[in-house]
Amino acid sequence: MKRIRIIFFSLGLLFCAAITTEAKSPDTFNTADLEYINEDSPAEVEIFVTMPNKTIRFSANDFLPHSKKPNTSTKQKTASKTYKIKNTSGAVIATYTLTSTFQYNGSTSSCTEACCSTSVLNPYYSFNSNTATNTGNTAIGSFTLSSPLQTLSKTLTLQCTSNGTIQ
Repeated sequence: MKRIRIIFFSLGLLFCAAITTEAKSPDTFNTADLEYINEDSPAEVEIFVTMPNKTIRFSANDFLPHSKKPNTSTKQKTASKTYKIKNTSGAVIATYTLTSTFQYNGSTSSCTEACCSTSVLNPYYSFNSNTATNTGNTAIGSFTLSSPLQTLSKTLTLQCTSNGTIQ
């Protein structure tokens, strides 16, 4: 009887551990799309978004008795879009990642930072250029990847709406 209890207890712990490892924060999501550069070279595009913290901004007028202005809450999200270039067998040749930080409050949004990173996994390919800039509520990243046989140029964007939706 004691062994049966121990077995059920152990199975219960394993079941609980499996459930907790699969759980994701509601503030984090990712998605992936497949895009074909040409018939031989598919590229996978991944988007990952996280909401690391919440900042509350107060105005000095918020504390005056005659002020009816509500407190505004500014939230922040960090998003990244990864472009993976693959060969015909599905192996990743190179990746370009655009990462940006956005602030939004329900009525406006802005891109406060944009940066990029690259990785080349095939010695025949190299990035000739890679940039990341931010303007308004948009992060713009572009790259040119070359090999002896082809050159690929691509521009990626990440945009945040005033309610925090990443596009």
